[in-house]
Amino acid sequence: EWYKLNHWDIIRKQKKDNQEPEPVTAYLFNTIANKHADAMDNYPEPNILPREQQDEQEAKSLSDILPLVIEKNEFATTYSNAWWYKLKQGTVAYGVFWNQELENGLGDIDIQKLDLLNVYWEPGIVDVQKSRNLFIVSLIDDDVLHEMYPQTKSVTGAKDIEIKKYVHDDSINTNLDKKNLVVDWYYKKKINGKTVVHLTKFVDSIKLASTEDIPEYAETGLYEHGMYPVVFDVLFPEEGTPVGFGYIDIVKNPQMYIDKFDQIIARNALQAGKQRFLVKEDGAVNEKELLDYSLDVIHTKGSINEESFKIIQAEPLHPFVSNHRTEKISELKEISGANDFSRGESGGGITAASAIMALQEAGNKLSRDMIKSSYNAYTKIIRMSIELVRQFYDEERKFRIEGPDGSSQYIAYNNQNLKPQPQPMQ
Repeated sequence: EWYKLNHWDIIRKQKKDNQEPEPVTAYLFNTIANKHADAMDNYPEPNILPREQQDEQEAKSLSDILPLVIEKNEFATTYSNAWWYKLKQGTVAYGVFWNQELENGLGDIDIQKLDLLNVYWEPGIVDVQKSRNLFIVSLIDDDVLHEMYPQTKSVTGAKDIEIKKYVHDDSINTNLDKKNLVVDWYYKKKINGKTVVHLTKFVDSIKLASTEDIPEYAETGLYEHGMYPVVFDVLFPEEGTPVGFGYIDIVKNPQMYIDKFDQIIARNALQAGKQRFLVKEDGAVNEKELLDYSLDVIHTKGSINEESFKIIQAEPLHPFVSNHRTEKISELKEISGANDFSRGESGGGITAASAIMALQEAGNKLSRDMIKSSYNAYTKIIRMSIELVRQFYDEERKFRIEGPDGSSQYIAYNNQNLKPQPQPMQ
């Protein structure tokens, strides 16, 4: 609601029953929009480096094909949406899955932005990879669920389940009578001294599928990298939890007071700009004509004096009210790192180009710090993607890449060189 500038509904805490002005300024939104623009100006790309000299060709091949795999995922859109989510909520979760349905059944990497309302982890941990269990839930229509898993035909409607929902302007009815909650339960086990991740999918009390029941995955787990396929990108971290808080938590208080000061100023402007008349009940003024500004002549039935007729008008507010509002705006900009220089503006009489650039560079340090933390999350996504290539790219795939001279080149790639290699005898 704060992000959508509907915060008067929260400030008021009750239905509007008067004609008080409720001005809305978009400083909070502008702060988030500027931070999002900084992030998209620094959109990352993978650069795979070799671990040793003989890995140079493989690293170059991965640097060529991984951007194409990510592009097929429309990751630029996912990254943009994730940054909006991160700036507002303080944390965004990425899912890095292997989707067997992609590429006409050949399968491929599937990178998604997850809704934190649908992800559950062990309380008290800071690193989600150290959680004993991880649950990702989703609502699926009953008819789709019954078609995919015929054993669920006896389960209809998630009537006893309460799910968290966002506040929407439109009325959105999830209609739980015709949907069911499907749970993906990820958990880690030690097998032959190695940590593996298994997946069990269930709805209600019915197990739909489990990697432990599939011989191919029984000892290796679903993903050989042994990690949950989830990456958390945190804006401002908190202790004792893998999630954090965002800009709305920080900026909403000064935003609220800015709009309250705006309300006071707007109310005073309406009052000071309107003339009201104090008329004695037995006075001789024709009130109907007095209020009709189209008339040039107003009739009276007797003499008019100060006791029978008086104009009253509210006094303008003291300048300190407007000054205090201005100070609150400056406070909001400073605590959010969205001051003039960070937005590419100059002030204070500074005209030298080098001085402006230096101040802009200093003003952008908060954005650079946030972007660097997202790069760390992006690095984890790329590492997981490489591990999925190592595990699943058995079949040769064709890619069109850009050659050194800008021309198109076509290469074939599989995971042969990423698999464990025989070592020479010492």
